[in-house]
Amino acid sequence: MTYRPGRRRTASAGTLRAVADRRSLAAETAILVGLYLVYDAGRGLARGGGRQAVAHALSVTRAEKHLGLFMEPHIQHAARSVPGLDDLFGFGYDTFHLGVTAAILLWLYMRRPLYYPIVRNAVVAATGLALAGFALYPTAPPRIAGIGVADTLGLAHQTSESGLLRILYNPYAAMPSLHIAFAVLVGWSLLRTTSHPALRVLAAVYPIFVTLEVIATGNHFVLDTVAGLVVAAVAAWSARRIAMTAIPAQTVPNWAEIDRSEHREPMAA
Repeated sequence: MTYRPGRRRTASAGTLRAVADRRSLAAETAILVGLYLVYDAGRGLARGGGRQAVAHALSVTRAEKHLGLFMEPHIQHAARSVPGLDDLFGFGYDTFHLGVTAAILLWLYMRRPLYYPIVRNAVVAATGLALAGFALYPTAPPRIAGIGVADTLGLAHQTSESGLLRILYNPYAAMPSLHIAFAVLVGWSLLRTTSHPALRVLAAVYPIFVTLEVIATGNHFVLDTVAGLVVAAVAAWSARRIAMTAIPAQTVPNWAEIDRSEHREPMAA
């Protein structure tokens, strides 16, 4: 076969353009739901041994103590001392991770179509990076690491009763925190795409709320949240690089400026 570099460059450009495009709402929904199902199954298959995961968790604990960041038991105790806050964090952990992310993606799709593909690609990239982290460094969460942090959500009891959950659920997927990565991505994207004061406050507060939530429920270490922040930054950078490579530079949104426009584009076929 004759090597034709021009054809390869054209194919690569076409692939990047396809990744950077916005499809119909039904197609976008199907793609994201499919990717999440693949991620969920992959997370279950990527789980390491419990002994290794607990050893990694204890290593994280020692690192936090050395850095002066070991505060998980204190945060959980403070949260449980405030009436109703423990329940709010539990509800948020179960609901907001996917619910808020999906809502912001839908809003961007409908109202900020130029930003949507970048944020969608960042979410997909963050998911892939997190899955790699779970496979390479399985880490038990504080609630099962034996460091004095309670299992406030009762996840261990829930998963012990369901055969399906036992297969798909990975209890050793603490590092990095995908909850934090998603919260930072959707919070930052909303902060940069709206001028409404109340929404901007919510966008700024949401990642902080999720950080306290995942620690207070015993599901993540402080360093897990730091790793989640790094994942979000790398994913956002990668998504923007794809957009700048695939489409004309002048059409790539400038994240340094707030988009106050309310225009909509026709939905892609």
